[in-house]
Order: sequence, then C-alpha cells, then structure tokens
Amino acid sequence: MQKVIGINSSLCIDCGSCESACYSRFYEKRLHRNYPCKHCSSPPCVIVCPTGALRKQNGVVYLHKFLCVGCKSCVFACPFGVLEDFVNKGSIQKCDLCKDEGMPKCVESCPTSALFLKNEEKI
Repeated sequence: MQKVIGINSSLCIDCGSCESACYSRFYEKRLHRNYPCKHCSSPPCVIVCPTGALRKQNGVVYLHKFLCVGCKSCVFACPFGVLEDFVNKGSIQKCDLCKDEGMPKCVESCPTSALFLKNEEKI
C-alpha cells in the first residue's frame, strides 16, 4: 500500500491553508499545491539518485537532504513532475507526508477537508 495525499478539487476554496501549513514545516514555498508526491511503488526518483539521498521506507519516499548534491536527476525521472517546483538552493525539497508528525500538516489544516490521506494499491 502506498500512502498518498488525495485532493477533492470541488471542495478546495483556494484559501492557502495547506500551503501555509507546509511552509511552516519546511520553511519553503509551496511543496505540493496540486501535485503531491505519489510515493510510487517503484519510484524512479529513488532509482536514479546517484547519492542515495532519496530512499523509500515504509511506503514513503524520504529525502536525506545532507546527501543531496542537487544534480536534479530525480526531477527529470519523476513521471508526475512533482519534484519540479522543489529545486531550491542546490538541493531538492519534497513532501514526506510529515513523517514524524502523524497526519500531514496540509491535511490537518484544510478547513473543507479537500485534502485527505489515502492508501493506493500501486502507483
């Protein structure tokens, strides 16, 4: 099972609460407004990373930032283009589903429940 953030666009009121919650955690602008990481079952970004900075553990793709050299191989390998906006200051930034905090902050902060955490069989 892959954990992913689902978006019901008909409920989204474009309030920016999810972006603010994400910003407060990562101190970066907008991690996943419309395209959250899919945490693929066989993630191409992890496969092409030459330093092992991206790793998959317990169904979630994590970034070990201290290993990232900013080569952008993962950006080009991602079939969903979700890493495209994350390149910043020589390294990437990516959604890790708030791994140490239970529920992702963006999901918690959504006033209309447009964002939700779900399990997918295979992506």
